[in-house]
Amino acid sequence: MSNKCLKVIAIIWSLAAIAAITFLPGRPSPGLNPVAELTHRAGAGEAGSAESQPTPPIDPFRPFLDALMQVESGGDVNAVGDGGASIGPYQIGKPYWTDACGVDTNYETNVRDKVVCELVMFAYWNRYCRKALTELDFETLARIHNGGPRGDVKESTKPYWLKVKAEMEKSNESE
Repeated sequence: MSNKCLKVIAIIWSLAAIAAITFLPGRPSPGLNPVAELTHRAGAGEAGSAESQPTPPIDPFRPFLDALMQVESGGDVNAVGDGGASIGPYQIGKPYWTDACGVDTNYETNVRDKVVCELVMFAYWNRYCRKALTELDFETLARIHNGGPRGDVKESTKPYWLKVKAEMEKSNESE
């Protein structure tokens, strides 16, 4: 599959994910953004069933997300790092979560939920590096996840990217 085709798929799937969570039945408040709404629903106990919790359409991203999770937590949804400041499979802190969602939407309840965390990360990337998201620029996405909105230009995030890249390559070899 060509890079152009993958980019188009990534754009379409990102839009589909936003649309899917925007039009969930039983919207609690029209003022909340889609990620805030999903986390609000999860906090209200509505996300437990398979039919109420959509799977984000992120297949082109799956190897990257799996590698990112492996580097962050080894896949442990209960992992706690950075002296308690980062929690869950993707080690997301409350400031990152609030920045992505626009409000503090059930962080403590949802930060261990892999699917909700992935939606939060997509919202964060959509805000800070939309071009990298549409171009499947995994290096930029990883470095911003690790180093914040300007993480892609920080020298300190290069080793992190190399770990994620190595994990992706390791996964490719085992397939």
